[in-house]
Amino acid sequence: MTASSALVGVLTLTGCLVNAGAFATQTVVQSVSSGQNEQDEAELFSFDIGSVPLLSALQQYATLTRHPTLFRSELVADRTSTAIRGVYSAEAALHLILKGSGLIAEEFNSGGSHAFILKAAPDNPADKGAQRWAAYSRLLQQHVWQRLCRSANAAPGQYRALLRFRVDAVGQIRQPALLASTGDAGRDKAVLGVLQQTKMDLAPPADLPQPLTMLIVPNDAEASARCDGGSQETGQ
Repeated sequence: MTASSALVGVLTLTGCLVNAGAFATQTVVQSVSSGQNEQDEAELFSFDIGSVPLLSALQQYATLTRHPTLFRSELVADRTSTAIRGVYSAEAALHLILKGSGLIAEEFNSGGSHAFILKAAPDNPADKGAQRWAAYSRLLQQHVWQRLCRSANAAPGQYRALLRFRVDAVGQIRQPALLASTGDAGRDKAVLGVLQQTKMDLAPPADLPQPLTMLIVPNDAEASARCDGGSQETGQ
């Protein structure tokens, strides 16, 4: 995954804004420490996964490799995996499982975190809706990130957070929630305060799956530098 196409600062702009209702049950996420990354990249696994519903194949893949995989539940629905048997690296195996599914996997690395994010293959007519959602997601996450950077207490860079919220018909963020604490009660309150005051100039697509989930990753030097450029407000 390249920074220019899918990453601005600490926020992933493609694939990490997901349907939160399915996130916990149908998106398989395993934590990977920075010390594991180099070792895992060279590790090989023995696969025996048939041509099955893609969700099932991804769950088997995650159980075996323990590699983080992020995806929207509706993106994998009604899709079938390609059978894979033999010894492969985690990345090679995932690409083979997705072959012919209309989906591709992009790698995301930030602040020692490593994950694969599934997205629709380019120019797939069946996924035009997903492409519209992704375009709005990029704008939304950029806007939220900019607002967080303006807050002295909520500025990204030193914490991890998984945020859940809805966007109403006029672009106002509603029902913001932290799926897990940032590790500081004051910062939790500040982050939620920023979300409550955030409004997009553009209304979301009427068919955008909601609620939405946004991932913030810590210790991203580039992101911290981007935040340094703007003035910060001390009230949040």
